Amino acid sequence: MSNRNGDDWVVFAAILGGGFVLFCVWWFSTIFGLDMGTSAKVMGLLAIPIVLGVVSLKFFDGYYDMLRFGNVWPVLLGLVWVAWWPALDYWAAHSGYSLSLYDEDVTVWWNAWYTEIGVLAAIIGGGFLAKKLVSDY
Repeated sequence: MSNRNGDDWVVFAAILGGGFVLFCVWWFSTIFGLDMGTSAKVMGLLAIPIVLGVVSLKFFDGYYDMLRFGNVWPVLLGLVWVAWWPALDYWAAHSGYSLSLYDEDVTVWWNAWYTEIGVLAAIIGGGFLAKKLVSDY
């Protein structure tokens, strides 16, 4: 008599899926020169605007006008920028400008809070401005 049941494929699929995710994180970290933890954080944060964009396209395209993809894409672009903030922290900490051992203490102009917030405002504001200019024609 066998102790195997029909759910062995679930364990195999979970292991295979986990291995694929780890490979993608490793590949991402190799391309962008990040460590695995920062790469996982960036990829996880990048998944948020992707999921929200798909939900907006799938469920709100014809029903609720305010959440249509055509109305929220500037905010989703802003979320993509926010997802890269951990990578900016990592690059700033390993840029050679650091006199501190703590990543939070490292500040270069492209990693300062005012640059991050300013670029975020420019992306979202510029997106809505471009949307307004295009919709007028």
